[in-house]
Amino acid sequence: WILKTFVVGYKRDLEIDDLSRPLKEHKSSYLGEKISAAWDDELKRFNQQQAKSKQKLNSDDGKKKTPSLNRALIKVFGVKVALYGIALAIMEIIL
Repeated sequence: WILKTFVVGYKRDLEIDDLSRPLKEHKSSYLGEKISAAWDDELKRFNQQQAKSKQKLNSDDGKKKTPSLNRALIKVFGVKVALYGIALAIMEIIL
């Protein structure tokens, strides 16, 4: 589909009708909701850990833990990126 778009763009200026509609899972509203939900889960996990550490008075190990945006992003995109990575690795090994 991208080659067709390039050919049309080469022949004339592209218009909105020439572009394909994004998939539901590629829309920013959908992705924003998924990332927001994962971030809320991360904050909830962090708050639960803070509550547990306050209950244990002698558990001060000197490490300050914070909510991790990386953990939230991996939760949302990790499996898909890992599968693409495995597929690309197999293609590179075979080809």
